[in-house]
Amino acid sequence: MIYLASPYSSATPLEREERFLCVAAYAAQLMVERKRVYSPIAHWHTIDRLATEKIAYDHYIDCDLHFLSLCEEMYVLCLPGWEQSTGVKIEIDEANRLGIPIEYIHFGEQL
Repeated sequence: MIYLASPYSSATPLEREERFLCVAAYAAQLMVERKRVYSPIAHWHTIDRLATEKIAYDHYIDCDLHFLSLCEEMYVLCLPGWEQSTGVKIEIDEANRLGIPIEYIHFGEQL
């Protein structure tokens, strides 16, 4: 399974929504290609919006790292801001620690 990392956090709800739509579209493309993919942003975006209380960031990271540990490879969707994303950095460090190969997908090249 592919773990699809991408930046999400932003000061503006519009940018978060745009990031969600980009990663969900790329995850859909991978699914059409019959690849197994898990995207934390595609998974958590709606849950976060519908939660009756704020979900702690460290809980998201804990869940994401568990899912990452179950994957054979990781793709990083290099949307604008990915290099500054704390979450993406944590995910890359964990993939490296676990020996999971990482492929960087540059925005616009694959979508």
